[in-house]
Amino acid sequence: MGKLLLESGTYYEVLLIALSSAIKEKERQIQEAYTDDVRILDRCGEILSQHEECDIFLKTANECTPLIADFRRIHLYLSDKHLDSVKRNK
Repeated sequence: MGKLLLESGTYYEVLLIALSSAIKEKERQIQEAYTDDVRILDRCGEILSQHEECDIFLKTANECTPLIADFRRIHLYLSDKHLDSVKRNK
């Protein structure tokens, strides 16, 4: 198997950038779904699942939150691997 040639960095650097972008995108999706109506209900201490106008926000948050957590775990793992790789190559 040949060596993978990347234009924007090492294998780890490219994966870390991609994961960072994915995390930011999922966080943006949650923020975008947190509309003024949802914000008002949330600040009043309402149970969001009891309000139809919160459905999109709750669905988005329930889908994105576990992905964000997984992406962060993978990012941390790859960061550690990348640092180990850099140390070995010095």
